Amino acid sequence: MGDIKYAPFIEKYTQIFTENDIEYEIIFWNRDADEKDVPVNCKAYRNHMKLDLPKRKKIKGFWGFRNFCKFCIKENGYDKLVILTTLSAFFVFDILLHKYRKKYLFDIRDFSYENIRLFKVIENRLIKNSEYTIISSPYFKEFLLKGHDYIVCHNHNKQDDLVEKVVKIRKESKINVGFVGALRYFEHQKYIIDALANDDRFLLSYYGTGPQLDRFKKYKADKNIKNMFLYGGFNHQNIGEILKQVDILNNSYGYADSRFSAEIHYAMSNKYYSGLQWAIPQLVETDSCKCKRVESLNLGIGIDIKDTEFADKLYQYYLTYDEDLLRKEAAAELKRINEEEKVFYSSVKEFIKDGKEDE
Repeated sequence: MGDIKYAPFIEKYTQIFTENDIEYEIIFWNRDADEKDVPVNCKAYRNHMKLDLPKRKKIKGFWGFRNFCKFCIKENGYDKLVILTTLSAFFVFDILLHKYRKKYLFDIRDFSYENIRLFKVIENRLIKNSEYTIISSPYFKEFLLKGHDYIVCHNHNKQDDLVEKVVKIRKESKINVGFVGALRYFEHQKYIIDALANDDRFLLSYYGTGPQLDRFKKYKADKNIKNMFLYGGFNHQNIGEILKQVDILNNSYGYADSRFSAEIHYAMSNKYYSGLQWAIPQLVETDSCKCKRVESLNLGIGIDIKDTEFADKLYQYYLTYDEDLLRKEAAAELKRINEEEKVFYSSVKEFIKDGKEDE
């Protein structure tokens, strides 16, 4: 898999392994190349590479990681493999197809290079020869191999229900529009910042860090935006305390030039699940699967970032949305998600159970 710190979903697998006394090792790419100690059951490929490098400049790093993975797999002779992310599977596709047929789980988290024919051909073979192929968004079925029986594992860290919280009175104080998580898509967020900057009706809050943090800081300073606040990183265990302060969850991604991005179009972000659990109305990008779902379930609103009436539309939405309906729909959606999660957990347990019975 890639860098472990960007893969919180791995905890779902490790929890199952631990509960069932399964010994396991994690092979990952430490892209920061730091010297921090890693657990004894982790094998880290240390090679510094920035996440926002052009694809052509990533080839050398990718090739090194492929060789590292192949060496670890050959040296340790694992009984079965769980491959997290499409690129990781692509790096070792020859080993998977020749030595681990029906002995690996293939976990797909994003749209990657499915527009390249050779990549698509190899990916289809990897899907067909996996024991199970797991996807993080049901909309991935639109671009993946047709007719396959996929298992959905949501970007949802816990099988939690709706949080019972104090209902807020709308709204004499300012509306806190909160972005919670790794700071990305600055060029897209810049339009939202411009639309709400120094508007007395709103607070613009960014909770998190990331490679683009400095760009957000500079833009705030250059534009003298007084209602914008950058709080930096946070302990994920305390995310509930942050979400309590958020009135509208900024769950809007995209590119400023409005070009189509399959990576964004088909994905369901972590913020979607936070919004559900805390019954927070969500602001989302338009023309995406996430937008269709949010609006169809009355969970929020999609507004074009270039709409000249962006601020007024967001303000009116917040004043008029039906909080009882949102909480009802959020609870129903969480229940549906948890049913799909049960299928995921039982499937992984079945996968490792087969291995134990062979011992």
